[in-house]
Amino acid sequence: MIEEALILAGGLGTRLRGVVNNVPKPMAAVEGRPFLEHLLDYWIARGVHRFVLSVCHLHQIISGHFGSRYRECEIRYVVEKEPLGTGGAIIESSKSIDSPRFLVLNGDTFFEISTDDLCAFHHENKAGISIALRRLKSNSRFSPVVCNDRGLVTGFLPQGTPCEPCYINAGVYIFEKNAIQANAVWPAPPLSFENDMMPEIIKRGVVFGKAYDNRFLDIGVPEDYHAAAAFFRPC
Repeated sequence: MIEEALILAGGLGTRLRGVVNNVPKPMAAVEGRPFLEHLLDYWIARGVHRFVLSVCHLHQIISGHFGSRYRECEIRYVVEKEPLGTGGAIIESSKSIDSPRFLVLNGDTFFEISTDDLCAFHHENKAGISIALRRLKSNSRFSPVVCNDRGLVTGFLPQGTPCEPCYINAGVYIFEKNAIQANAVWPAPPLSFENDMMPEIIKRGVVFGKAYDNRFLDIGVPEDYHAAAAFFRPC
């Protein structure tokens, strides 16, 4: 069981402006509650009891809402004085993680997976990073992930590359802390995790991906944000 999670909650949410423009994207209201509450509830139910939130844009709204504890779980905040990018945020925020192994979660996506299953896959492959992949029938929006038959990730295709079927990064990872510490020096931020860091880590042969068909939601664009209420509404 993994007990710590790092949540990337510092994005500017530029694609949602005009729909959600007065709060950080993870705090967008869904069924009367911030999206981030839904995300925390899901992972608390799966054994996570300590969260590190990487925050930047309007970060006081997030820390003011949750404080240092939520449902008896500890919350720590790493505030980006300037946007660090996803890679820079992971490097900086991982310093506040105590465990050698932890989850990394996108603050604007929701993916229903079995952490036990992904953990077993992670251990089996002695992975440095394991990515939960969402299988799509087709693609016009995301950056497809390329894997071999064993699930070893060999690269990412450009955003919107058409493919059938397609495997995308669903924003749930298992990280070994030494997977990012193995590089003594990373470029100065802002730093993209997928574009700047992953190619270097992939070269070491320690990044694996496992595909799932489970329910997936990305609230990063207006049409999917508007669909979020139905996603969380009880059947």
